[in-house]
Amino acid sequence: MSLTTPVKFRLPVLLVLVIGLAVTWRTAHVAGQREQQRVLRLFEKRAEVRVHGLNADAGSSLEAVHAVAALMEATGRIDAATFQSFAGSMLESHAEIVGVQWAPRVRDEQREDFEREGTRALGSAVQITERGADQVRKVAAGSRDEYFPISHARSGAKTEAEVGYDLASDSALLLALTEAGITGQAVNTDPRTETGADGEDRTTFQVVHPVYSQDVPLDTPAQRRVAIAGHVVGEIDAQVLIGKHLRPESSALGAFRWTVYDDGAKEPARLVSGAPLEGGPPTGTAASFAQIGKRTWRILAIPGSGALAAAGSRPFWTILFAGAALSLAAAVWLATALGRKATIARLVEERTPELRDARRTIESQMAEMVLLNEQLQGRNRELGQFSMAVTTGLKQPLKALAARLDWARRELGDASPAALSGIEQVEMLAQHVRRRVDELDELGAASRNTVHLEQVDLEACAERAVRDLDELLDKSGATIRSDELPSLVGDAELITILYRNLIENALLHGGEDQPAVHLTAERADHGWVLGVRDDGKGFQPVPALRTSRRTRKNGHGRIEKPGIGLAICDRVVQRHRGSLWVESRPGAGSHFRFSLNHNIFD
Repeated sequence: MSLTTPVKFRLPVLLVLVIGLAVTWRTAHVAGQREQQRVLRLFEKRAEVRVHGLNADAGSSLEAVHAVAALMEATGRIDAATFQSFAGSMLESHAEIVGVQWAPRVRDEQREDFEREGTRALGSAVQITERGADQVRKVAAGSRDEYFPISHARSGAKTEAEVGYDLASDSALLLALTEAGITGQAVNTDPRTETGADGEDRTTFQVVHPVYSQDVPLDTPAQRRVAIAGHVVGEIDAQVLIGKHLRPESSALGAFRWTVYDDGAKEPARLVSGAPLEGGPPTGTAASFAQIGKRTWRILAIPGSGALAAAGSRPFWTILFAGAALSLAAAVWLATALGRKATIARLVEERTPELRDARRTIESQMAEMVLLNEQLQGRNRELGQFSMAVTTGLKQPLKALAARLDWARRELGDASPAALSGIEQVEMLAQHVRRRVDELDELGAASRNTVHLEQVDLEACAERAVRDLDELLDKSGATIRSDELPSLVGDAELITILYRNLIENALLHGGEDQPAVHLTAERADHGWVLGVRDDGKGFQPVPALRTSRRTRKNGHGRIEKPGIGLAICDRVVQRHRGSLWVESRPGAGSHFRFSLNHNIFD
């Protein structure tokens, strides 16, 4: 915050900064949580893919054991070589299957026959054995109702796979054998960890698949118990099966490991693979389940320590730093803006008296101008009234003078030619004065009357103007032609006066013999340009046209004094907010042109 910022503005600036930082922290926190959730979903999806592969591979292994059981059930009895050949093909395609054994059901009275046939087939003494008290050496099995000794085997370096070993002597296997025989379904044993000959610990479990005698009923557990012919036992290396799919690897959460539990086993046999978890799984652990036979394995994918927190910290700190920078920038901008506002307010406060004085001065001057304008309008009204009074007062004596001159002409008759000549000159002077009085009257009307705007037909205005000039047309023998004149907005009376004065001017200053007058109309970008062209001698236009102040020779060689007709035209055009100008050069005639307003109606 700038030290020049006024004290009263510092609280809003601090409030903006605090709110910005709070919103930034909350946004960063939410973004970190969402990133953790996104990474965790990716992690869980990867774990699901691995567990799906494990499920498929385990199912394939169980199908291999089932295929051996189906073979034994279909053939009844096969020799050891055939069994080992078929089972060997299973072992080659399934590295996780350690061995496969066939253990027929042998009752106590069939024990000697089994041992005798086995001795004959192997060429060495075969007897039904079981583990001794030390759980290592094998000894002759004690007498009991039935045995499930190994008859055929295809396995690795497993000593318990020797022919004659009674699987029922193993308490864990006995439970599985009994359950499988009664239910008619394959049963898994609890995982068992043993140290192999290479000194490595190996976790295995057995899959016991029952085989029944043919053509006997198997509807009830008792019937299945009686009809049991033996069991095919497959030993599966859990580490090999798990290691094919659940290897430690790297992910978005860093390196992660696997821990597998058999939820159907009892402690401590529940741990199938991995390190036991003390105090429950850590945050971010993805749990999946695989169905291995009738057992459910719980598979935990455990991320590296602190990996989930690290995944969320990256967007958290990025947004936090960016938001803090933006909040600080906003606070600085606000402090600067408020400081400038305070400065402007101070300057306005300082200049207000000056501006107030200047306003008073302007208002006073405007009041004076309004007063002067009103006085000028009053003078103009007085002048108009005086002009009207003068023209009205002159018309009557001129009429009386004309009447007396006419009476004098009749009285004299042809008695005095010199007197008649004098009378004619007085009549001409009276007519000239009368024309000037009419022009003054028209000028007053053009300045005094209100402009009545309407759609005006210029053809009609021009025709009325020509009719007013019939006497002058007959006297000069002039010809008038016209372009097609448009309709536009204006005052019909004033436009008629405009055309009458322009045509009269063209007749007075036209050609020596039968003057030719042309009424022109031309469409331009801004509207219509109208005009009256004569065929007189023309003149050199002055830069500023003041038509009432110039003189020129007319077509008959006489010098015409500068009447006010063209001044009337200029006033009419001004009242229509248009413009009037002349285009002329010596020997080429004159073309008086004008434009009115832009509101044209075609």
